[in-house]
Amino acid sequence: NAWRTCQGADAGAAVAAGKTLLDSGLAKDAELAEVQYRSGKALHALDRLDEAMEVLTASIATKPSAQAFAERGIVHYEKRAFDKAIADYTAAIRLDATQGEAFNNRAWTYYQAGQADKALSDADAAVRLLAREAYVWDTRAHIHAKLGNREAAIRDFRAALAIDPSSQTSRQGLASLGVN
Repeated sequence: NAWRTCQGADAGAAVAAGKTLLDSGLAKDAELAEVQYRSGKALHALDRLDEAMEVLTASIATKPSAQAFAERGIVHYEKRAFDKAIADYTAAIRLDATQGEAFNNRAWTYYQAGQADKALSDADAAVRLLAREAYVWDTRAHIHAKLGNREAAIRDFRAALAIDPSSQTSRQGLASLGVN
């Protein structure tokens, strides 16, 4: 029962269930790493960043996984530790090169860190892997705009809006380029 709850959408319940599982000492190896990952993800959802970081780091120490590195990268990003976030996204990609979200997050982190020139190849990979997700097109559009690739930015903002017509960041991006 605790295992199902740990995997559930209710972050508070997932944290409590994860604690029960961790305190029991029954989980070992890959299962322990999974419980730690899910607990860290739930703590992150509750904005308990320092605790999330600690549990995700324990998960990685137990059995490194692309998901744990990617989640810890997001926590580092939220703490504005861009170099650490980039390192974790890189580790996630190294473990699983199909991690489109990690490519997208690394691209956005480079962009936010003022390194848009390093971001484009990651944004391209994210679009290839997650072409049906508006946010990857939006990320790449912002990077193109920053790099002065106006037509490519317009194309990507429009692609994002074709998938998600309610995307305010894509609408704002087009407006910043003087396009309706």
